[in-house]
Order: sequence, then structure tokens, then C-alpha cells
Amino acid sequence: MRKTFRKSFNQLVNENKQSLLSNKEEIEKIERKIEKRHESGSGANRLTKVIS
Repeated sequence: MRKTFRKSFNQLVNENKQSLLSNKEEIEKIERKIEKRHESGSGANRLTKVIS
């Protein structure tokens, strides 16, 4: 029997990173998600400043 080759966590992260960088659609999807989080977070910060 062959011993299966187990990839390290760093190898898996690098492979995932390379696949994402080569896929423009996925990059845009991630950017939209980040922008949405940023917009919703900044609104909450403004509200706490007004209340204070």
C-alpha cells in the first residue's frame, strides 16, 4: 500500500490563494463582501458617536 501524502496547512493555504487569485469572479465576490461589511460597520460607528 502507498502512504498517502498529506499536505501541510501552509501548502493548502497557498493553493487556495493561487486559485482565488487566478479567478477574477471570486476576487470581485470577495471585494463586494468586504465593502458590504465595511459599509455596515461604519454606520454603526456613526450611531455610537451621535449617542455619546
